[in-house]
Amino acid sequence: MEKFELPNGSTFTIVYDCGSLTLKQEELKKRIKGVFPKGHQIDILFISHFHADHINGIEALKEHCRIKKVVLPLIDDEEKIILKVSNYIETKDSCEEIIETPEQYFENSIIIKINPVDMDSTPKDVDPIDISNIEENTTLSSGTVLKDKRNGFLDWVFIPYNYKQNERKNQFKRKIKFPLKKITIDNIEEYKDKLTDAYKAIEGDLNGNSMALYSGPLKDNYSFLCYRYRPFYTYCLDPYQLQSGCLYTGDVNLKNRGLIKDIKERLDRVSQFIGTLQVPHHGSEHNFKESILKIGKISSAVCSFGIRNSYGHPAYTVIEKVVDKEIIPCLVTEDFGTIVVQEGFFYEEI
Repeated sequence: MEKFELPNGSTFTIVYDCGSLTLKQEELKKRIKGVFPKGHQIDILFISHFHADHINGIEALKEHCRIKKVVLPLIDDEEKIILKVSNYIETKDSCEEIIETPEQYFENSIIIKINPVDMDSTPKDVDPIDISNIEENTTLSSGTVLKDKRNGFLDWVFIPYNYKQNERKNQFKRKIKFPLKKITIDNIEEYKDKLTDAYKAIEGDLNGNSMALYSGPLKDNYSFLCYRYRPFYTYCLDPYQLQSGCLYTGDVNLKNRGLIKDIKERLDRVSQFIGTLQVPHHGSEHNFKESILKIGKISSAVCSFGIRNSYGHPAYTVIEKVVDKEIIPCLVTEDFGTIVVQEGFFYEEI
């Protein structure tokens, strides 16, 4: 979550994913109510992908808050089926409505879908689009620079990239040995054993799309003052050594050929402002590649995971690589003591 306090006393809030498989729904609701006052406006909800652990808190979020706009990856029919299958296997809930008809699910919000990245295309610098001018559901290209006039004085932008990754999806299709289109919510129980066996045989996350996001400035006029682990201790660092931009990665598989190079090229004009990395897929070794740490001037790497998760997240090797680069690993769990607050200020060189 990012919250900007604006000169007129109002706030501008974004949320990137909202869910957990290790918290019960009632506890998840309590956490949301503890963060946001009733009726608080979420200006933009970014959804990286539709796995249950990234979206199963959204129902409580939209009941408690007003979600103005939702930015999510555009996915094809095969991906929708695979997502519903994996969610059903994990939680017994396919999350069908938000996957199939987000316009209906978010009936009071504007939906902005992001087309997949064409990794064969040459990245181009584009002028920002004022997201406050988008008043109906639409589809935009990956790499579209979004800005809101309300926080325009900050020159802060959001740049989403929908990465489509088919390797693990194709492995899954080969293992089930029947067409995906045969599976529906009505007959999923009939195929449950074969689907579960195929699902467990895949190394890493079964996810065909994940939307990365750059959130940060277009020019070098921001810096963070400290990293604070509530309520215990604070890292006070030289603010002029830190960068305020963040690269969110969702469950992107950084090991896919050419992906990190593609991210670096597409974010070339702002990469120098990246100071925080959200480690993909809760620190899974299957999705992490060390060269991502060379992008920008990363000083902290945030890794969120459930204490009781059954996958061994985060991998020790991932954390070791982060520490070896003298980057602060911020390990965020259900424990309130692990909440990380990055407090920043605005300055402008004269």
